[in-house]
Amino acid sequence: MLEFDAKDYRDFVYGVVPVKFLKRKKQHSFVLWGESLILFWNNGEIRCFKNHCRHYGLPLDMGRLRENELECGFHGWRYNLSNGDLISAPFAKKQPTCNLFQYKAFAKGGIVFIYTGNPDNFEKATQSILDNVIEKPASAWTIYETPFYWAINSSMDFPHFTNHSLFYQFYGIYTIILQKENLLKKSYTAVMLEETESFFKFKILESGVEIEVRPFCIEYNDILAKNRWQMFIMPIDKKSCRFLINIESKATNFFFRLATYFMFYTFIKPLAMPEDQKWLKNSNSYSNQKSHVLCDHDFGLKNYLRKFFIKPKI
Repeated sequence: MLEFDAKDYRDFVYGVVPVKFLKRKKQHSFVLWGESLILFWNNGEIRCFKNHCRHYGLPLDMGRLRENELECGFHGWRYNLSNGDLISAPFAKKQPTCNLFQYKAFAKGGIVFIYTGNPDNFEKATQSILDNVIEKPASAWTIYETPFYWAINSSMDFPHFTNHSLFYQFYGIYTIILQKENLLKKSYTAVMLEETESFFKFKILESGVEIEVRPFCIEYNDILAKNRWQMFIMPIDKKSCRFLINIESKATNFFFRLATYFMFYTFIKPLAMPEDQKWLKNSNSYSNQKSHVLCDHDFGLKNYLRKFFIKPKI
């Protein structure tokens, strides 16, 4: 594993869950850089708190939601979900003065984002989000036992797609519909299109696919098929991360859209993501990282490490 200090990655915005998911479930707990957090949907307000009651520290997701209030399941302390303020502490003769620890949370497109870094750096941090986040994505997420940079790379590592179960065969049918060549088992040429402080974008010449890479999110844009794939990576700790994938088809042809979503729900979600879990976990166990030999199809990874990896030791 490449060496880095997690504190160097605090001042970033992270995509957590689809808005529609949080709206339906009302709450969602997760871990970011070793810290347990929880999101709430409070009548259209999105709030993020540390996932601990201020009394005995019971996780808030073990409590009870009551309209715009949360009641801790241990002693019944009640908090206002709009601001985290303590409303009441039953049986306490003197009301404590405290509130829940709160972080910034907001929606962009169809995704809920959070920020736990220095408040003074928030505006700059928002520049690390994709400009056009999909509004109504088909989504899936999973946990990868690997550092975030390997998860990022799995989104732009074109050659490994070939080895996913049945993916090459189905993609062959898909390319026939699109009247283009199946390029999965061929070499490709990557060229840089654009680079700013916040991102870089490159193109695979043979397929026309454009890939925009930001510190913790990436967009894979198949321009010919009019499909956009957006991935958001959120570190759990230095050795694991949460991978959220979203897809949108803008194809005017109904059968193109059907093929895209069929592939997502039939191959990507149940087959490809579990295989990536296995591959990334076992690759991460390869201790002598200095023995890694990168080649020309590692264009995305090499540029990611060059641009966004704060303290690389390769």
